[in-house]
Order: sequence, then C-alpha cells, then structure tokens
Amino acid sequence: MASSSNVSLPTPPVFGGNEYDFWSAKMKTFLRAYDLWESVEKGYTPPENPDNLSIAQMKTAKVESTLNFKALSFLYLAVAESIFPRIVTSSTTKEAWDTLQEEFQGTERVRVIRLLNLRRDYENLKMKGSETVKDYISKLLEVVNQMRIYGEKLTDQKLVEKVLISLPDKYDSKVSAIEESKDLTKLTLNELLGSLHIHELRICKKEEVSAGSAFQVKHKNKQTSFKESKKNSGEKYN
Repeated sequence: MASSSNVSLPTPPVFGGNEYDFWSAKMKTFLRAYDLWESVEKGYTPPENPDNLSIAQMKTAKVESTLNFKALSFLYLAVAESIFPRIVTSSTTKEAWDTLQEEFQGTERVRVIRLLNLRRDYENLKMKGSETVKDYISKLLEVVNQMRIYGEKLTDQKLVEKVLISLPDKYDSKVSAIEESKDLTKLTLNELLGSLHIHELRICKKEEVSAGSAFQVKHKNKQTSFKESKKNSGEKYN
C-alpha cells in the first residue's frame, strides 16, 4: 500500500504577471473545487478573545483558520517568484487576493470602465462577409468571456439573439427560418452554429457553381470571338 507521502498535491495555475483575468478565473475554479473560495469571498477574522470562546465556537474558529491558511498556501503556490513578494505579508487569503486584483486588474472604477469598453465592443461586433460563422462566433465568445470575468451575465439566449442580428444579408433567409421554426429561448449557441454552418456550406457550393458557370461562359465567349476574328481576317484577304 502506498504511503500518504507519495500522494501528489494538486497544482494550481501559476500567475506570472500577465493575463490576470484568465488566471483569476482558473484560480477561482481551483479553490472552489476544494471548498476554499468562501475564504476569499468572506475573508477570515481571528477571534478577538479566543479564551472566552465556547467549545463549539473554538471548533468553528479552528475550521475557519485551517481553511484560510490552506487557501493561502495554494495562493502562494499559484504566483511566480517575482509576484510572491507582493502578498508575502498577507495574513488572510482575501487580503492576498485583493492585493493582486487591485494591482493587476485595477480598482473598481478601472474595472467598470473596462467593462463599459467591452460592452461597446460587443454591441458593435458584426460578422464580416469574408468571415466564417465559426470564426465570428469564436471572436464573439472571446469578448463575452472577458465580460463575464468582469461580472457581466450573458445567457445563451442573449448570445443567440446577438448572432442572429449581426449576420450578413446572405443569411437573411436562414435567420427567418430559424426564428419561425425554433424556440429561441431554448436554442443553444452550439445548435445555432451547427445550423448556420450547414447553410454556409450551401452558400459556398452555390458560389462555386456560379463561379464555374461564369468561367465557362467567359471561355466560350473568348472562343467565339477568336473564331469570328479569324473568319473576318480570312475574308479580308480573300
């Protein structure tokens, strides 16, 4: 039977100073997986008079203290050596977390401004005629995920509606068909992507056929023109 010393500890995502928003999202999930995120949200305050606590209160204080320092130890492991000095004096996980957040994500005012800019980007985003549906939705989700990191709540229904109103004119017939046949409150983004992708393939096929027909007509006209020119040239010399 393997000894407990051989059990590997979980490794949290490491923050090196860049892309704080994505790291914080990963770290939140990591701490939640070990029931430690509450230590960050609520914080930990040691009892002022530990000698006057009841047995039940002492047990509660012990559990809260253990959770705080367990979460703090994970947070220490989750930052690079160049970042660690910023939180080394923090006695609680919340204090360390708030220190990193304020420096790398900005104050509340800065975060509000960033969210406003992201909302503007989201509202102005439209699919270009040269883009594929998949590329456009990927670009949209990149903005949406950043908005969610800053606290914005966007449901699948909102995203589906956004996609439908921001497609090029060549998708109008498909959009109308979806609106008439689907319940938009239940339609997922993946289902919409699949439906639009099929329509996109049909459009591409038609464009290929049209381009091929145009080439054949052009080639035929060139041949006809050449024959007439040759005929006229022969008649001239006769």
